[in-house]
Amino acid sequence: MMEKVVHLIFDGDMVIGGFRVFLEIKEGDRTLIQIRGSLPPNPELAIAIHEHWRKYGELGLASRITPKSATHNINSSSTNQDTFSTRLQESRQSGEKLRNPINQWLKSEQFRKIDTGLLRELIPTDQVRLLIRTEDNNLRKLPLELWDFMDSYPAANIAISSLECKMPRLLPKIAAKSKVRILAILGCSTNIDVEKDKQLLESLRNAEVVFLDQPKHHEINDKLWEQPWDIIFFAGHSETDGDIGRIY
Repeated sequence: MMEKVVHLIFDGDMVIGGFRVFLEIKEGDRTLIQIRGSLPPNPELAIAIHEHWRKYGELGLASRITPKSATHNINSSSTNQDTFSTRLQESRQSGEKLRNPINQWLKSEQFRKIDTGLLRELIPTDQVRLLIRTEDNNLRKLPLELWDFMDSYPAANIAISSLECKMPRLLPKIAAKSKVRILAILGCSTNIDVEKDKQLLESLRNAEVVFLDQPKHHEINDKLWEQPWDIIFFAGHSETDGDIGRIY
């Protein structure tokens, strides 16, 4: 069965003006449907999203290990363990509280044509690649796995991109006997056992794995341009600071 690619383009913002929405569903080179709709602004949902991600970010406050000074891990203190468990439960609860607001918003009258188009062109057994294109950070942080649509289409995969994107050039198909090329980056591993990851990667059959152990920035850059990798793997410490992700 051929994969169906769904483009959902949201032009606008969640807080003030809402979104102009464009839906396109393609199967191979064939366009199945193109529909325009809209979504009203929802500042309350934007606040709830911000609060959810704040709680999620607090999960690591009691146990975060910085690359410069590692004092203990999450299992070294019963107090830390209790704090982590409490915050984890709070994070899960805040995520679940978003389910109804998300689905009520996506059932707006202005969005009905889009919703109907999805249901008309897709069946639950379809392999679906859903590409959400937007510049709005609130929408990018929306936990779309809570959308009722995802319950009906378990084989759907979601990706996020900007409004302006360039289709990658078509790469030659990999022969069945070709090895999968994996670039494995092992970063700061204080109090993390990355040796297990390394052993698992080395045990993969039909894989060609190149390891970079705590590399400098330019070493990663050089390797990325050296050849077309199939998989980029990272093990080590990382964090999210606001909207910026960092790996150590």
